[in-house]
Amino acid sequence: GMPMQMPAGLPPGYTPPSTGGGAISLMVSGGVNNNGTITASAYDGLYGRGSGGSVYILANTLSGGGTIRANGGSASSTRCGGGGRIALIVTGAGADFSGVGMTNITACGGVGGAGNGGAGTVYLQSTAQSAGKGAVIIDNNNQAGAQTEIPPKTNAIPSELERATIVVTNRAAMASTTNVTIGELLIYTNCYWTLTNWTVSVNQLEHSLENVTKRGPGATNRVDHYDQILWIGHPPGTLFVVH
Repeated sequence: GMPMQMPAGLPPGYTPPSTGGGAISLMVSGGVNNNGTITASAYDGLYGRGSGGSVYILANTLSGGGTIRANGGSASSTRCGGGGRIALIVTGAGADFSGVGMTNITACGGVGGAGNGGAGTVYLQSTAQSAGKGAVIIDNNNQAGAQTEIPPKTNAIPSELERATIVVTNRAAMASTTNVTIGELLIYTNCYWTLTNWTVSVNQLEHSLENVTKRGPGATNRVDHYDQILWIGHPPGTLFVVH
């Protein structure tokens, strides 16, 4: 998140386009206690097009109320940068994220200028969840912005979301880029997912998308319009007979 160096000969007061965030990778055999700041955020400036970078932490435990950020660059002129990527994975016995200040972990889009940036993603995987079964949180800090592409158009890993829970909150918005299968889906108030002509298959029984305890037809906030959200979960003991 450091500003770029000024080339010689530029006029006084010149503000360069925003630089994007860098990449941080921590793989720790013990615990990580963060009471400071871990940031791969883009630099804010007049032209805030830079996107957030990436933070990857793999440790036995993660604790502390410090910040972990990969936010997009804010701007006073052009469109702002999109949020980056954060992945936090703990592997110690019984480890989870209860000792972490979750509100301080953000990958939001930049704010201001000609348009806010879209949310990035925060992936959380506790020890109790096997690989790929964590939660992908898409949170734009209550700022309406550009849409987050799911799955991404570039560098997407096939089937990587089939067991993951996608949580869309705080005015985040998503756009489909292809047909996709996910493990679970929660979309909260003032958030949406533009499906266009694509389908989303969810490995769960049908339920209200804002509350997994509300199940079945007629529940509020069902977004299974036009048969584009396909609920493919089946209750335990379901018997299939194939002829």
